Amino acid sequence: MRAWGGHGAVRLLDHDPDRHALLLEQCVPGTTLLDAVPEAGGHTAPPDTALSPEEGLGRAADVLEALWRAPRPPEGELETVAAVCAEWSDLVRERADRLRPPYDPGLVALGASLLRELPASARREVVVHGDFNPGNVLATGDSRGWAAIDPKPMTGDPGYDPWPLLTQLDDPFAHDSPADVLRARLRLLADRLGEPAERLAAWGVARSVESALWAAAHDDVAGGAEELAEARVLAEVAGL
Repeated sequence: MRAWGGHGAVRLLDHDPDRHALLLEQCVPGTTLLDAVPEAGGHTAPPDTALSPEEGLGRAADVLEALWRAPRPPEGELETVAAVCAEWSDLVRERADRLRPPYDPGLVALGASLLRELPASARREVVVHGDFNPGNVLATGDSRGWAAIDPKPMTGDPGYDPWPLLTQLDDPFAHDSPADVLRARLRLLADRLGEPAERLAAWGVARSVESALWAAAHDDVAGGAEELAEARVLAEVAGL
């Protein structure tokens, strides 16, 4: 929060490290980006302020660009995307071997491999938000327009962040051609963020597979199967 300084995120007004307490600005009106996009299931925003999924993606990209411009904190102050995803890669393989859910083993192996390979091949490193879903992006009512809350920050590949936007600002898998919808959204994000569309799609595969095995480990094998089905489409879009 200190590194962002109110650019792309709500402002940190004060901090008591002994009490692990943060004093943050009040974000007004505080409408979430999820609620601003009716197609995503939101109903809060008045009709004259409602956004299309594409407009929502554009607003989110503005926020990500601001977050990624922040200077990186000193080495060791934050976890790294590489270290966290390496742990997840091992955990995906361990859960698959132990639980043996009826999932495509090749797709699971691909996701586990990508969790290690993508951070290692990053072209740049930034402070990522870590949980950039549209419920964590709020309308500010000032010149910023939108700001992020509730980060789980790490340093590393910026391609880690956009995945929730692809699926939560209107479900692409509810459309007749999910792959075409995803390709269009990936092109929009790639143009705005300067990250290759195929790489963003590959991150979607990696994170969907991790989420699927997390679901299986928490007694939701069917939910994990749905995540794997989404990962398969993303893998097709990524050319994997």
